[in-house]
Amino acid sequence: MLFLMAADHQVEFAQNFLPKEAENLPIWWHISLKALTPELRKQVTEQLCMVGLAQCRQWLSGRHILGDLASMNAALSVLLVTCSSAGDTLEKEQQVAILGVAGQLWAVLQVEEVASQPYLQQTLCLLLLLLEIFIQMLEPQLLIQIFTLQTSLLQMNPPDHVNLASLEFLSSMGKPFIPLVIQGQILPKLAGLFVSLLASSTWLIHQHALEAFTQFAEETSHEDLVPQCLHSEETKNKVVCFLAKTRQVEETAKQEQALLKASLLKMEADGERNSALEPLAKRACRSPCERQYKAATETVAGALEAMRLLLQKGQPPAWLAGKLEDLQTALTVLKNSAKQS
Repeated sequence: MLFLMAADHQVEFAQNFLPKEAENLPIWWHISLKALTPELRKQVTEQLCMVGLAQCRQWLSGRHILGDLASMNAALSVLLVTCSSAGDTLEKEQQVAILGVAGQLWAVLQVEEVASQPYLQQTLCLLLLLLEIFIQMLEPQLLIQIFTLQTSLLQMNPPDHVNLASLEFLSSMGKPFIPLVIQGQILPKLAGLFVSLLASSTWLIHQHALEAFTQFAEETSHEDLVPQCLHSEETKNKVVCFLAKTRQVEETAKQEQALLKASLLKMEADGERNSALEPLAKRACRSPCERQYKAATETVAGALEAMRLLLQKGQPPAWLAGKLEDLQTALTVLKNSAKQS
């Protein structure tokens, strides 16, 4: 709804639900800050960061009571939305402050408590998603703590939403280079997590594990680790099949796009042809515009790309070669006409 609001209405909304008030956090974590005007977005971001960090620090400075986790999780949710929406516009000081609080919260987590307490599981999931945003900024000691806890927690068969958050974090682990001094403490655990999650019998977890591993394998500079994540021949085959299906979907999408362009061009050409049948007194003489030439050229290029993809998949019909020769002749005629114009 905020995307459709005028700037003054957005300001009024922010005044009615002040971001700096903790009681309004449940409202703001459902809002994309990208909908706000740049000036208002900056103000709201600063206020949300301030109140979110304050809530987290208040919990950290207290007795770590589980009953107070609901308000802190609300604060973490807002910080997550803020970081996701603000992107590069987030001030460096704000990033450092958020990362510092997230690290302190992670250090408090105990695997036995997380395994048994839903509120702590939510905290862990929010922290994983938040830390993923700052994956390039994580300190070595924090990385060790993250993987130590995840490895221990996975052995306790956590709920699916916890595993999904772990996979979201793991998918981004291809971006940073793990310092040599901690590789021995991180890389084996990273491979072990992928081995376990790729072998999951739960379809949802297995599918997300395939996607996360694919992203990790494409981005990581630790190429030697990739084979270690594929523990069995069965897992290797599943990954290969997944990659093949992904490429097939991409190729199909390209073909469908080319066919759609061809259909649209045909409709446009039919419209031009119908207008040409009208009496001269009823229509004005119009020359084709550059946009039409460009659209026609792109459609031809798309059709050729679709043909190339089809030829890669199997034996073409016998008549195709002759048809392509006719098309080549037609292209030559068009080329000569273009030169003479």
